[in-house]
Amino acid sequence: MVRNHVEIFLSPEKGRGLRCKKKGPPIKAGTLIVDEEPYCFTLLEGQEEERCHYCLEEQSLLLSCPKCLTAKYCDEECQKAAHRDHLSECDGYRHLMKLPFNLRLLARILYRQSARKYEQGALGPLCDLCPHTEDLKDSFELTTQLAILSRHVNNDILPERAQLESLYGKATCNCFAIHNLDLKEIGVGLYPQAAMLNHNCKSNCVATFRGTRLQIRAMVDIAPGEEVCYSYTEKGNITRERRMELSKYFFECQCPHCLDPERDASMMSVLCPSCQAQVKPNSNERYEKCGSCGFKDFNTEFYEDLETYIQYADDVIHKPRVWATGVEFDLIFRENCLVELDKILHPDNIHVTRILVGAFGAAVQLEEWTKAIQYGKRLEQAFRIYLPPNEPDTGLLYYKMGKAYYHLDDSDNALAYLRQAK
Repeated sequence: MVRNHVEIFLSPEKGRGLRCKKKGPPIKAGTLIVDEEPYCFTLLEGQEEERCHYCLEEQSLLLSCPKCLTAKYCDEECQKAAHRDHLSECDGYRHLMKLPFNLRLLARILYRQSARKYEQGALGPLCDLCPHTEDLKDSFELTTQLAILSRHVNNDILPERAQLESLYGKATCNCFAIHNLDLKEIGVGLYPQAAMLNHNCKSNCVATFRGTRLQIRAMVDIAPGEEVCYSYTEKGNITRERRMELSKYFFECQCPHCLDPERDASMMSVLCPSCQAQVKPNSNERYEKCGSCGFKDFNTEFYEDLETYIQYADDVIHKPRVWATGVEFDLIFRENCLVELDKILHPDNIHVTRILVGAFGAAVQLEEWTKAIQYGKRLEQAFRIYLPPNEPDTGLLYYKMGKAYYHLDDSDNALAYLRQAK
């Protein structure tokens, strides 16, 4: 943590947090606030065979640990660097990698602490993390998860029940998703310093990764005494979706975005069936009257069609396909979905944005540059509305737009977008 910029504070509502020093200068946008290696980390399911288990780099040919045959590394250098941590877990590594990612992380912590007893005490590196033991105690989730864990790790590393519950809460409620340079989640890690940051959907800082190393930077200028906040959830969701996701942290967010009904209304806006103007819902998510032409006949058929289209969009994004897999088909499905969504949903509707994100990514991957620009321009507008300045998603969009224009020999637009990405 960069101590010359921030200080720790305590509040009755949030507990511990970080803020810009009251008696110091403001933190300028882009300033590094936290620079930290993880206490422990693991890859997500599906990443184990293609990424180094130490540096997380993607490789076509990986070197396996000769003993467990499960841990994989770029080369002997990464294997040597991982030796100290892997030594204690090697015998059980094959079994722990069969666990879901949250329990993998906990299992790696247990193996590490079994070899470093000094990290278990009241002065250990995880001692200040909130375990939420009272919120989790006797819950079905806790009982089930720890039962699964106990079947996949060596019994001699399991601590007494109270300590195990505490570690489960600390690992579950304080971990960070690790992203690659394309902002795709590839792992999770526990970062004790960064975990001091409290949540705000309208965050003023952002996390980026270089391998496993986490860097937190200010996205905007932060005034002296102002809290430094990070968003624990997807910013491009409506309030009830974000609060549902945040419920696992045992609080209900009351940030400006969560208290802004107009933002949610834009995310759920539809096209007027009569004049195609934007119509926003009321607080009960019902559409009463078009402000442009006065249309009011939002009947049962309209709501049934709306529900069908939204379900269609969700299925395209989330429903597994056993046939027609691959990026080519993903682009086709999303393009067909956009044709239907554009009949009833306003361009600002968040379901349109979600489909566009995938369509843009697929077009770039397939090097269909004209389509990429078409979808990218629509995304640019949505990002401008819903994301804060200097958000990495926006920077990545500008970079890929610049790349698309470059491949179409439009150097002026390519340079303009690449400058914005920077």
